[in-house]
Amino acid sequence: MTSEKLPHLIKLLDDNDPIVQAAVRAELWKTGGDVSHEIEELGLQLSISEESNLSKIIAPARQARLKEEWQIPDSSLATADGDWDVFESMLQQISDFLHDGVHTRSLLSDLLDEKAEEIEAKHPLPTLDNVIDELFGNQTLVGNRTDYYNPFNSDLVWVLNNGKGNPIALAVILMLVGKRLGFSVYGCNLPGHFLAHTVIDGEEVLVDAFSNGRKIAIEELLSNPQKLSEIARSSIQNPCSLGKILQRILANLKISFEKLGHQSNADLMEQLTSSLNEHV
Repeated sequence: MTSEKLPHLIKLLDDNDPIVQAAVRAELWKTGGDVSHEIEELGLQLSISEESNLSKIIAPARQARLKEEWQIPDSSLATADGDWDVFESMLQQISDFLHDGVHTRSLLSDLLDEKAEEIEAKHPLPTLDNVIDELFGNQTLVGNRTDYYNPFNSDLVWVLNNGKGNPIALAVILMLVGKRLGFSVYGCNLPGHFLAHTVIDGEEVLVDAFSNGRKIAIEELLSNPQKLSEIARSSIQNPCSLGKILQRILANLKISFEKLGHQSNADLMEQLTSSLNEHV
């Protein structure tokens, strides 16, 4: 679809003729579900209803694009320290799918770079404590407790732009920003909650990004065996693979979409989760 067609297609969004609607959908779906750059390039001013209608019409195209682009290189996600570039690329795909396709926004990698640069500007030789404090201690990023099942909580671009997210999104942001600054931070796939797993001052700790970056000494947790199930103990001692993190993000999205009644999206999340079974 050429940019010049877009203003005319937008004018036809409310046309009641089924034939016209089908033609408009077919043309808009050629965009892959994102017309944000065309809207910005043309300087179009859309009403709230036009933005909403347009986003709904092109949403199936984003679903189709995610299905088509979801490719998993062999073994690259099967460990906790696998291919981080592939991991980040797949997180971007999920973000692109969750995007409204109408408003322009930065790429995930650019936002993460900016966050790391902001921390380095304040702390020329940052410690991991500095990173955790800058991300969570000053309420820059917080847990979205009031709207926990909103799908956007799993969209890392949305989380970075809006400052709130679910436990796994916040932990993954810590992992990716930490990676940029030279720190090894991994995922702890604890049942019912997701934490970050790292070493600070020679001590293994878990970081609860959802609770303002609270640090929990692993040795202290393991000293109370009666309080831990075998699954919890294993999760604490063994950082999970990058593939398992993606699976858990997709599982969260499946639940969110089911609560919203968006069954086709929920089904897609289940399919993508299954595609990762050999890579976790």
